[in-house]
Amino acid sequence: DVIARMVIQPAELPIGLITSAIGSPFFLWLIFRMKKRDY
Repeated sequence: DVIARMVIQPAELPIGLITSAIGSPFFLWLIFRMKKRDY
């Protein structure tokens, strides 16, 4: 929540936006990593 408030000072970003921006690439990286191990 603090990070979302500090990114753009006058306005507040929804915490879901920050979470999805960080979490989505990480989740995709995990999926591709698991697929490589299966073969």
